[in-house]
Amino acid sequence: MCVIIVNKSGTLSDYILQNAATTNPDGAGLMYYADEQLHSYRSMDSGKVIKKYLDARQRHPDSVMFLHFRIGTSGTKNRTNCHPFPVNRGALLMHNGVLYDYSDHNSNLNDTRLFIQKVLSHVPENELFSDWLLPLVEKAISGNKFVMLNDRGEWVILNEIMGRWEGENWFSNMNWVPRMTRTVPPDNTRYTFKGRRQYECFNF
Repeated sequence: MCVIIVNKSGTLSDYILQNAATTNPDGAGLMYYADEQLHSYRSMDSGKVIKKYLDARQRHPDSVMFLHFRIGTSGTKNRTNCHPFPVNRGALLMHNGVLYDYSDHNSNLNDTRLFIQKVLSHVPENELFSDWLLPLVEKAISGNKFVMLNDRGEWVILNEIMGRWEGENWFSNMNWVPRMTRTVPPDNTRYTFKGRRQYECFNF
């Protein structure tokens, strides 16, 4: 499963960035709003995206940064299928989850791009962030999570409660966090990391 990270302020640690990239190895992307315009970058090389993020965070400390690290579940594993995707001329979208009704294994396009083509591309640009539409999209995507950002700097998380806030950062899931397994006597505090998904003991 992919992961989306919403970084409202501060710089994400190397630990977060490297684990998110390692457990989601099929490309990455970045989007943010600064200098009155949308910015985005995608690459199959997560290291390049991380570098772009670090540079952008330094230049724009007050901007909200959005990162996506991908595991490909449908469509070709290439840069074209890396998030974010344009919804229209003035908005970008990142997705975490699987839209089964829009997963076509005979298509080079992933489920997110097919959903945009078949559904969101038909929404008028000025209605995409409307109060009446967003609940309908949340219902349509079920347990999936969307993050959208427009060219006015407005952003929204759909199915936000299915993710997790840690301070100023929101994570669409925590599957990228290594599981901590005690390997020494209880009076010693050293741990080793094995596997994933048991994150209650995790500290950023």
